[in-house]
Amino acid sequence: MHPATYILVAVVLFALYRRLARTIGPQPLRTRSLYWRIALYAALSLLVLGAGATAPLDWLAAAVGLAAGALVATYALRATKFEARGTAIFYTVHPYFGIAMLVLFVARVVERFVASPKLM
Repeated sequence: MHPATYILVAVVLFALYRRLARTIGPQPLRTRSLYWRIALYAALSLLVLGAGATAPLDWLAAAVGLAAGALVATYALRATKFEARGTAIFYTVHPYFGIAMLVLFVARVVERFVASPKLM
């Protein structure tokens, strides 16, 4: 195996650990971090869409993806439990939703490894 593969595997395992830790148990709500992430992902999405969308079908696919993402986000927000503990606000992600997102993440990583034989 290529030495860079070991580094990539370590990073993926760390990402899996972080994602799993965020889906189990109550997490503190950090609004500043949340707003920065929303702005960052919106800017990156617009940048990628602007650079890659050249045909009307690309824009249609982006619109369908945006609508599907909005539906998933709405469901996730409704399934999330918020609670106040002292002066802090905590949230707990619905366990089935968290597991589904974790499985989706693992499937995407495995697909990338299978699709790119250079990594092996």
